[in-house]
Amino acid sequence: MCEPDATGVSRKFPSGPTFCFLFANDTVVQQPLHIENVTAALTSHAVGFVSNADARPWYYLLSFLHVHTPLFTMRQNRGRSAGGAFGDNVEEMDDAVGAVMAAVERRGARNSTLVFLTSDNGPYQEEGWAHAGRTNVYRNGTLVGRLRGGKGQVFEGGIRVPGIVSWPTVIRGGAVSAALVSTFDIFPTVLRVAGVAMPPSYVIDGVDMAAVLADPEGAPSQHDVLLHYCGFTPLAATVRGRWKVFWGEQKWYTDDPANYTICTQCCNGIVPASRLFAPATDLCGCEEKDIVARAPPIVYDLREDVFEANALTEATWPAAAGVGYVDVVGAANATRAAMEAAVHPTPDPQGAGTCTAGFPAAARQPCCPGCEKTVVSKTCVASAVEGAACECDALPAAVVV
Repeated sequence: MCEPDATGVSRKFPSGPTFCFLFANDTVVQQPLHIENVTAALTSHAVGFVSNADARPWYYLLSFLHVHTPLFTMRQNRGRSAGGAFGDNVEEMDDAVGAVMAAVERRGARNSTLVFLTSDNGPYQEEGWAHAGRTNVYRNGTLVGRLRGGKGQVFEGGIRVPGIVSWPTVIRGGAVSAALVSTFDIFPTVLRVAGVAMPPSYVIDGVDMAAVLADPEGAPSQHDVLLHYCGFTPLAATVRGRWKVFWGEQKWYTDDPANYTICTQCCNGIVPASRLFAPATDLCGCEEKDIVARAPPIVYDLREDVFEANALTEATWPAAAGVGYVDVVGAANATRAAMEAAVHPTPDPQGAGTCTAGFPAAARQPCCPGCEKTVVSKTCVASAVEGAACECDALPAAVVV
């Protein structure tokens, strides 16, 4: 719904001006969103923070909109890559990361700064190949295949993402690790670096990845068992960083036969009455009807079969595995059972994962300063002129683009 019009503003769809805006602290400073320039705005803010931070230790979280859809870049960056609009997004983000790192370097903090750069999920394949990116796997420069599945799925194509960690005085540059770590692990790792002790009663799935940072190539997986959820259902688990246990696998389906080539290994259902007032596509579902149950569970050996093409059962288990099917599945089952015993089976209706359920309400969207909601449409209008559109573009000086 935030896709830009010809001027680079999120007005292509009627819902854009209402639902797409930019905050500075608790104030709307730009509505509708000038999405074409938002990467420059975020980068300028980050560079300003890094450049002006005092001598105390600091933490900064920068969440790019790249390379999420809708794909957008500043006009001077369009067509610069050989990878189409997606490639242009990657290159613009690369410039932005470089600008932030240069700011860290200028203030002399490069060697004392721990930096994580990672994606959050695999490609949104239902958006189509031109928008989704790839999960290609190369060995010695040769393409050997692509990971299975994508965003919204627990196959490796949905959850295995690029990750880079840099800390020059602590981490050896150029090392490549095959150890399983999760974005869950960033939080406890950062706390340790900051000298903050985790309270014993604090429940978190993450594990401090200090061992992997110290010995990237030699450290084992930081998780004996890591559960992978589809919605609120644990659908799979990775055991000891190698074995992927599936209690069920999501179905792939097509609701748009005329455009079935929009994606593969995904669910390309076009939603005619999109809840966002703009064309949208369905991710693969997590309800019972969307799942092919695997009982007994099947297992993939990610060391030998990263493409998850050859399902293993007890009958087909490799003799040289070093561990038995029963042991691997038993470890996954035990972790799942412990989680289910500790967590209430019904999600809190006010909690994460449910707050955006249902129809999005215009009444919940904020307005620019000096504007107010209309009684009937619940959209923002300028209070001084009844019915006039409410717009603002007052980025703080530090983020002017």
